[in-house]
Amino acid sequence: MEQKPPSERRPQPRHIPFRKLLGYRRLWPLHEFLATRPHFYYPLFTLMGRNSARPIRGDTAMVVAAAGGCGNTYARNSVRFYMPDRHFGSHKHMPLEVIQAARYNVPCLVIIRNPMDSLSSVVSRGGYKFTPGSLEWALKDYSLFYRVVAEYSEHYVAATFQDVVGDFVAVMDRVNAKFGTSYKVPANGSDDYRELRERGKWREKNRVLTKEGVKQALYHEYYDETREEALETYRWFSALHDLPTTEDSFRPDANAAD
Repeated sequence: MEQKPPSERRPQPRHIPFRKLLGYRRLWPLHEFLATRPHFYYPLFTLMGRNSARPIRGDTAMVVAAAGGCGNTYARNSVRFYMPDRHFGSHKHMPLEVIQAARYNVPCLVIIRNPMDSLSSVVSRGGYKFTPGSLEWALKDYSLFYRVVAEYSEHYVAATFQDVVGDFVAVMDRVNAKFGTSYKVPANGSDDYRELRERGKWREKNRVLTKEGVKQALYHEYYDETREEALETYRWFSALHDLPTTEDSFRPDANAAD
C-alpha cells in the first residue's frame, strides 16, 4: 500500500489518550484566563510549586517576550551577556510578561516570526508535543499572545525574528531610544558574538523532529481554522507595527538562534 507524505496524512488522535485530547480543550479557557492575569498566575503557580521564575518588578532590567520559537533565548542571552546579574523576564510565552512590563515601565521587546516557522522550530525541539491537541494549542497560543500584547503597543518595541538574528544591535538601539537605556549586545561577527553562538550550539543537537516535517503537519487541513487564524494574526500584528512579513527558506543546517 502506497504511503502518503506527512502533509497528506490526517493527524491521528489515537496516538494519545482520548482524555488527554479532551484535557487540552477543557484546559484552554483556564490557560487563556491566566495568560493575561499575572496577579492570578504567579500566586497560583507558586502555590503549586511550578513557578520558578520571578515576577516582573520595577528592578527588572528588560522583558523579552514572544511566542515560542521566535529567537527568545538568543535575544535574552545577548542582552544578559554584559549584565549577567540583572533580572530579565522571558520565556513565559504569555502576554502577562508584557502586561507587567507596561505596569512597571520596564523596557520590553516583543519579537514576532511567521507562525509556521516559529512553531515548527519550537515543536521540533520538544517545546510542544507532536500531537493533534498540542499543535492545535500551539497555534491558538500564538494568536492569543499577539492579539493581547498589541493592546500594550505603547509600552514595547516590536521586531521581527529576522531583525533580531540579522542585526540585534540595531534593534537594541531602538529599545534604548524608547526607554532611555544604554544596553549593549554583541555585534554580529565579534568575538563576543561567536562566544554567544558557541554557547547555543547545544540547542541544535536537542531537536527531536525536523522543522520541515512539523511544518508539513501544520499545513494539514485538520488545522485549517487555527492555522489561518495564526497567520492572519501574524499579518495583522506586523502591519500594526510596520514590520515586513516573510517565511523562512529551508535551511538544512538550522541557525542556533531558532
